[in-house]
Amino acid sequence: MYLDLLKRCLLNEMYLDDELRLLYLRACLSGEETFDFATYHDIRAALPEQFEKLRAARSIGQFMDRNIRNSGFSHTMIGRARLNGLHVCLDKIIGDGIPGDLMECGVWRGGACIFMAGYLRDHGIGGRKVILADSFEGLPVSQKEPDKGLQLDKSAYPELAVSLDEVKANFAAYGLLEAHIHFLKIP
Repeated sequence: MYLDLLKRCLLNEMYLDDELRLLYLRACLSGEETFDFATYHDIRAALPEQFEKLRAARSIGQFMDRNIRNSGFSHTMIGRARLNGLHVCLDKIIGDGIPGDLMECGVWRGGACIFMAGYLRDHGIGGRKVILADSFEGLPVSQKEPDKGLQLDKSAYPELAVSLDEVKANFAAYGLLEAHIHFLKIP
């Protein structure tokens, strides 16, 4: 039950209504929508299609409307399906007695590693490190020929640039910032 609740929290599934409210308010501020208190108050009933799009996107690990600006408030972008897959992998690693540490390269807000740390704690497993490797500055400017014109760096998408301090704060919010959590800052 703890791990399911951890997944719900990491994915912000319990507060999708509030996330949709914020997206609605942003649309109102930009002039795309006209504010209506009834819509704001019962956003799920007023905007059922948008709510379902947000829920479905979160489930498969996409931003609503495939727009990075809709990154919302989840602590992971991998979605429910991949988070469940990670859970299965951890069960297999532990069940088969496979030794070693756990690592993610490119961690965004740290959610997948927070889940790994929560899994280890829930199962009473010590002696394994959880290693987070990232620049903690967003994606680099594209320089390779196949990526010409692809701009995902911090100047274009600051939403993808999550600092080391913010990732550590996310771990602390879950009570999981412990000695076996290691942060590897890659230039």
